[in-house]
Amino acid sequence: MLVSVLCDICVLFCRLNTFRWVLDAEMKNLTADGVGLKTKRAEKVGISAEEEKMFWDKGLLGCQTAETLVNTIYFYNGKLFGIRPKEHRDLRYANIKIVDSNSIVFDESHSKTFHGVLKNLQYTPRVIKHVCSIVENLDHFPCIVNCYSLYLDKIRSLAKEIDAFYFKPHPNEFIHMKVPIGIHTLNMILPDKSYVKAGLPRKMSHNLRVTCATRLKRGSLEREQVINQIPCLNTRSPGFSNNRVSKILGPPENRETTGQNIKHRGYGKQFGVTPGS
Repeated sequence: MLVSVLCDICVLFCRLNTFRWVLDAEMKNLTADGVGLKTKRAEKVGISAEEEKMFWDKGLLGCQTAETLVNTIYFYNGKLFGIRPKEHRDLRYANIKIVDSNSIVFDESHSKTFHGVLKNLQYTPRVIKHVCSIVENLDHFPCIVNCYSLYLDKIRSLAKEIDAFYFKPHPNEFIHMKVPIGIHTLNMILPDKSYVKAGLPRKMSHNLRVTCATRLKRGSLEREQVINQIPCLNTRSPGFSNNRVSKILGPPENRETTGQNIKHRGYGKQFGVTPGS
């Protein structure tokens, strides 16, 4: 009697397993066809040129305070170099260099997560050069080289003591404290410090990377150039200097601005930032 019951249970179990496998296969096929899928979040969209210009006009981006300075550096690290939100926390002082009075270089080989060991051999670290202005001696606003020069000068001593890139701004003084900014706070810079203060619907930090990709694609660049700036998950390609890419991804220039206009190389000279420092 017991043996018969056990046999019946085994047969039933086998049938149930077969039914489950068939059902799983059918569900996978339906899912691949898009049946029953619901969008969990809004479609990723980039940051428009109008929104970016508004951030500058409202003083939400710029070099006016320690807070706006670090927010600006975060904004353009994502937009110029296609850095993922989770990768910002891994940036180090050596990743960003002012190579001359008109150019910034992002060198991925100094990343905290890139050690040059066996698992990294499949990747070629990106080295991306952003040219601030096609005409080197032209005065223009905003000048990203000035912002990066100022920020690197402000955090140089801090980075020697703490292996980090983003440091908490002082609320009352134009200095940065010896406290690295956490990943959650970094991810809230764009939605809370830019969009909410500008009175616009919030966009998250991943939209900076989306902006980088969409603007390059709209600029009809070659696929290899887009991949270099926005690497695929398993693909990296060597860096290159391209004035057209810099023009597409750079901030909206307003050379007619009076009173606000910042002389090119101004911050570098004022704060003693030398090329390559």
